[in-house]
Amino acid sequence: MVLLTITNVKQFMKTLLVSTAFDKLLLSEATIKMGQTFSIDGHLNPEFYTKEDKEFSMKLSTWESLRPYCFSIIKGQKTPLYFRFVFYLNDKQKAALLANTETALTPLDVDGLSLNIKYDGQVLTLTTATSLNIFTLDKSLEHALDRYVCSYLTSRQISFEQEFR
Repeated sequence: MVLLTITNVKQFMKTLLVSTAFDKLLLSEATIKMGQTFSIDGHLNPEFYTKEDKEFSMKLSTWESLRPYCFSIIKGQKTPLYFRFVFYLNDKQKAALLANTETALTPLDVDGLSLNIKYDGQVLTLTTATSLNIFTLDKSLEHALDRYVCSYLTSRQISFEQEFR
């Protein structure tokens, strides 16, 4: 697990809310505290979709589909008092990360690879987390996720300070 403190919050928020940089991530949950508190559960309701809908086989919404709603809540003159987003890598991202990691873990062993974004009114932090379906002392996937997120942010010129935990 790595803790990243974003040093340019405005730039990061523009990347998160306006660009497509995070669109392929899956949103598990979001909480945005402004004048009111808004909560979004990113879990899809399968009974709403038909078999022809691409969402039918998905469990979580893409950030691409929910980003406009979150942007409409946050945009304006006042900064949010607090927000938290919990993202997961999609199956393709998870498989690619596993393929590029020296580990015996398989996609079935991995429940989720997450990126948690939290703003407390002053400081914006990102943390990574891995959730496995098996017990292992192998931390190679966790370290690969940390490197992937750091590399991804750097490639988008998002500055941060890093602390490993």
